[in-house]
Amino acid sequence: MTVTTRQWAILTTLAGIAALATFAIFQNLPEVKAAGTCTENEAILLFELARTQADLDAVFGPVGSECRPKVIAALDAVNTIDVWVFIPAYTSFAAFAAMFLSGGALRPLSWAPSRQRSLR
Repeated sequence: MTVTTRQWAILTTLAGIAALATFAIFQNLPEVKAAGTCTENEAILLFELARTQADLDAVFGPVGSECRPKVIAALDAVNTIDVWVFIPAYTSFAAFAAMFLSGGALRPLSWAPSRQRSLR
């Protein structure tokens, strides 16, 4: 079965919509809503970029605070959706877009070493 350029375009669009819809899912997770003002919208990014204990405390709050378990639950829920929905959707989007842009042609990468001419 050969997939047409139009079908690659449709698959690209659907995967792109799925990837974008994931952001709405993130904001509407019950755990994220429960965390409310305890966390920032960028909390997952701040967590991913954290390098020190102070960075982690800034994301999760101090040990023993009432916000800390809520933020942990929210980030865990977001991470679960990220792994099972967003990453596959975005990877599919990128792969389908590449196939669409190439006209559906699978071409080998041109990594073959080029011949060097001697400088005589």
